[in-house]
Amino acid sequence: MGAPALAAGKREPTAAQQAKPLDPHSDPQWAGIKWTIYRGIAYDITAFIPRHPGGEWLVNLAVGRDCTALFESYHLRHDIALQAFGKLPQLNDFPVDAVPRAPYPADSRLYSGEGRRRPACCCRRVAA
Repeated sequence: MGAPALAAGKREPTAAQQAKPLDPHSDPQWAGIKWTIYRGIAYDITAFIPRHPGGEWLVNLAVGRDCTALFESYHLRHDIALQAFGKLPQLNDFPVDAVPRAPYPADSRLYSGEGRRRPACCCRRVAA
């Protein structure tokens, strides 16, 4: 039949429910770390916050969330700004899948330059 009933009519968690990663906001393992996620990789930004060129208040917007959209929409030259990520410690056993994924603006046609329109004055002559 179905799953065996537990006390008070509750069922045992399914394999998918048991495999669900813990929320890093409530997990004591991550409590003392200021973390962020960029393109699916978790980083410890605790030591970087006071050194952020844009100031602490700005980088604190990235703490505890996927900062991909924030980072890529703010840094016009995100390829240059990405060099800082290479120096940050990665959190290899971090439950990235438990954090809502942000959009990846740099992958869009608008940010990549494909979707930009040229001004009409440069593209065609106006017929008289």
